[in-house]
Amino acid sequence: MKKLYSFFAIFTLTAVSAFGATDYGLTVGGVDVTSYNCSNITGEHIEKYSSATDDEYYIKYDPATKTLTFKNILIERTGSYNRAILNEDVDGLSWANPLMTVIAA
Repeated sequence: MKKLYSFFAIFTLTAVSAFGATDYGLTVGGVDVTSYNCSNITGEHIEKYSSATDDEYYIKYDPATKTLTFKNILIERTGSYNRAILNEDVDGLSWANPLMTVIAA
C-alpha cells in the first residue's frame, strides 16, 4: 500500500506541475515557451553554435520584459509554418544578444 501511495503522490505532483505552466504563445525551434521552461529553452531543433562550450550558449525568455535572449545557438526551422521562432501572442516581443544563426530545415 505504501508503494501505491507514493506512485499516486508523484503522479499527482507531476501532473500539476506540467499542467500548471503558463503558455506564452511563443514557439522556438518547435518548443512551446512556458513558465516551466522559459529560463532555459531546449529542444531537438535548438543546439549550440560551433565551438561554444555548454555554459556559453542559451536561449531564454523573460515574460516581465517580453525579451528573448540568445547566445551562440542554432535554431532549425520547424512546424507547419516552417519558422525558427513563431510569436503568436507576445505583443512587443524584443530580442537581446542576437548572436544566433538560423539554419534551414
